[in-house]
Amino acid sequence: MDAFEEIVAGIFEGMGYWVRRSYKVLLTKEEKRKIKIPTSPRLEIDLLAYLPGKKDLRVIECKSFFNSRGVSAYSLFGVNAKRGKKYKLFNNIELRRVVFNRLVKQLADAGACPRDITPVLWLAAGKIRQGDEATVREGLRSIDCQILTPMELADMVREAAASRYENNIAVMVSKLLKQAGYLKSKEEG
Repeated sequence: MDAFEEIVAGIFEGMGYWVRRSYKVLLTKEEKRKIKIPTSPRLEIDLLAYLPGKKDLRVIECKSFFNSRGVSAYSLFGVNAKRGKKYKLFNNIELRRVVFNRLVKQLADAGACPRDITPVLWLAAGKIRQGDEATVREGLRSIDCQILTPMELADMVREAAASRYENNIAVMVSKLLKQAGYLKSKEEG
């Protein structure tokens, strides 16, 4: 588990989501052949966030990329095949369909969610390449996916500072930053 994933997981847990980290989807041999990866190991999802009362199941891929140019539209949408592999659920619609069908079956068989739920793919981005945010957001929307931008994640961390005490990384970091005067609520500017 990387630290960025842990922060994103903590944010969702603070909002009442049930969160599973590094969730493995167990594709059948037939499914692997269908997506043309017959020797593929188990596919791992960074985070699953589920809000039972709303039947909201989010498949969250976390990309911090703090020490790089950030998430780029060029890579995200598979224009650059080598870099696009990091985003295979986003740029391979058939793979996403097969994985999501198996995911729902796997979760429903375990009693974790209903069979009629529709997962939504989310990208939690710690950094987006300068000038690409609008293209990334619009491109994801066009394939029924969502994004949490660095600003949206920062706002969620800020909100966590005002929450009750919880022993999770996102809440602790936000409370520490607020206590030290580095983090102000939206009302404080």
